Amino acid sequence: MRYLSLFIFFSLSITSVAGAEKPSGQTRVAVRFSSRPAGASVFVDGEYACHPAPCTFVVEPGSHTVSMQAEGYRVRRQTVDLTSGASLKWKLTPAFGWLEVQSKPPGLRVKINGHRAGITPMAAEKRPAGNYRVVVFKPEGGIMDRLARVSCGKKTLVRFLLQDKATSVKIGKMVVKGSIEKKEVKKSISDAFAMLRDCYERGLKKPPKHDDIFEIGIRINSYGAVKNCSLKSCTVLKHELQQCIIDTLGNLSFTVPNDAKEQDVTFSLVFEGS
Repeated sequence: MRYLSLFIFFSLSITSVAGAEKPSGQTRVAVRFSSRPAGASVFVDGEYACHPAPCTFVVEPGSHTVSMQAEGYRVRRQTVDLTSGASLKWKLTPAFGWLEVQSKPPGLRVKINGHRAGITPMAAEKRPAGNYRVVVFKPEGGIMDRLARVSCGKKTLVRFLLQDKATSVKIGKMVVKGSIEKKEVKKSISDAFAMLRDCYERGLKKPPKHDDIFEIGIRINSYGAVKNCSLKSCTVLKHELQQCIIDTLGNLSFTVPNDAKEQDVTFSLVFEGS
């Protein structure tokens, strides 16, 4: 009788524990994940799910945080409700854009951010979003450059328009106060014509149809260096162009007499239009 009582007790205990178990969860569902472009990796609730999309992964039905990522594209992440027969199709946003370079005339060497990039015309190339310094080398010498911004998913076109012939530069009326010879001043300025022309052509969007005149004043110290350079008047109201001219002239050096003191020179630079 004692053994029968123990048997009944343990039977009831097992039945009680079994009855306390929670019912099994709902049926899991298969979800189809697709990306554009194809090939993305899929993560569900922060855990790797499948690769490459399109692919299928089995989950518990309900709300889940899904993310897709592919090289060169921004990660897309969103909380979605996944149920039986669900499918998820996402378009990914590129983390790059395209940069195209053209010139007239064509055939110019190109550098982008200091690196050789090719010859114009350059077809649109995929590049990470950001700022780029694009430089082309002119046939007669000198460069032209532009700062270009490449945005995600967009094409940026950089176009350079060179004049059919180089701008003509000449020195107009000059007045020298001091013992330095005028021909020495003219020689030093003439040696800088290529850089001055480059300042002028980069500063204008299109070739000028008239002459532009810059009235310049410089003070030369006893060692032949420019102590001060100023723009007295100008027919071009473009600050960057004006500053480029002043900076170029300010870096010149002159041959001065041994006993020379500071020299004052005023002169005009004439850029002849077409």
